[in-house]
Amino acid sequence: MAGDWIKMRGGLFSSPKLIAMSHRLSKSPQFREWLIPGGGSQTNGQQVSDHALRCVTGALLTVTWSWSRAFGEELQNGDCLLCHVAVKDIDGIAGAPGVGEAMAHVGWAFDSDKPPGVILPKFFLEYNVPLSNAEKQRAYREREKRKASVTKPLPTRSNKTVTRVEENRVEKKKEETYIKKRAPYEARFEIFWQAFPKVRRQGKEAAATAYKRAIDRLHLHPDPHAYLLERLALFAESDTAKSKYCWGPTPWLNQGHYDDDPAAWARDDPEDKPFDVADLHLDED
Repeated sequence: MAGDWIKMRGGLFSSPKLIAMSHRLSKSPQFREWLIPGGGSQTNGQQVSDHALRCVTGALLTVTWSWSRAFGEELQNGDCLLCHVAVKDIDGIAGAPGVGEAMAHVGWAFDSDKPPGVILPKFFLEYNVPLSNAEKQRAYREREKRKASVTKPLPTRSNKTVTRVEENRVEKKKEETYIKKRAPYEARFEIFWQAFPKVRRQGKEAAATAYKRAIDRLHLHPDPHAYLLERLALFAESDTAKSKYCWGPTPWLNQGHYDDDPAAWARDDPEDKPFDVADLHLDED
């Protein structure tokens, strides 16, 4: 369905606003502690490259924008309205501290009194596609259903009064399930995916599953994610990664190639060399 995806510009990760957001986040001790537990000091910025920080920032934006497309309201001027929330609540939506303040810093979000909520300026013009009529109707029905759940008389079932607290709990559970079904890939996998050689970057859903299995297999390692990125960086510079024989991310993870000796990634295949008649060995009679 069209509502299950969002539009991402190809140059998003080099956008000045995203770079400014990543710099803003890198100055937040709470964000540094979230990014690297125990790394809330000022020296933590030296442990994470600017490119990796931009990838993390882009992944957090993807989470926020996906949620906004699912639950936000499209305004006539192309803005997106997030009702009943504030900029500080964006941290909970993104799953990391400081994201809301960083988005506000670059003009990607601001609090609004009329209408009440958070405004994402030009969200449906620059960073997403407009909602279809069917999606608008579905969003309208969901909003009306939430309003009705608060104002309608409480029903009874088997002579037992269903309290409003119980009813709201059911609605909240449905909403959490809805968010879970539409949740994008986790931020750590997005970093791995962007680092994998483009020649074989395909099958993202299967690769996400393989990534989780690899993290589980490496549970005894101090930092499985950092280990995979380190091995991937070595693999990306190898002959195999630059040839047509490069593994895709799923077999690379499932078959444990991250534990290979880097020498095994060097190719010396005759099929990669130009044909030379001198290489033929003819029988001399």
